[in-house]
Amino acid sequence: MLHASGADGSALPTERHQLTGVLRSRLADRRVLVVTDDVNDSERVFDLLPGSPSCAVLALHREYRPDLVSVHGARSFSLNLLSQKESEEVLTAVLGRVPETLCRTAVTELVALCGRLPLAPRIAAGHLAGRP
Repeated sequence: MLHASGADGSALPTERHQLTGVLRSRLADRRVLVVTDDVNDSERVFDLLPGSPSCAVLALHREYRPDLVSVHGARSFSLNLLSQKESEEVLTAVLGRVPETLCRTAVTELVALCGRLPLAPRIAAGHLAGRP
């Protein structure tokens, strides 16, 4: 993230708490939304929390993380899995339409393999779009 913010990699400190401080100072005057996926260590998320009210962090995870709520003041939202129809709509939205070569059974199986998770059908559709 520091490199993406334009920080000079050769001038960065090596200690984790110093890197956190540099990141927070670089983001202080910006409007930034940091999105993390599959959060399994709340302390790692804490390192990404900006020190500015113009920034926010969206930490996605499959299990409830009470430590993020109780220690860091996060708000928790639960999302349901997509329905079969919604998953198919995601595939169609990314592909433009379901290719004729992708039969109905294959679409059903692909959605099942994606576990009806919101991001998985989008990723699968991206792979299909690149290699029909």
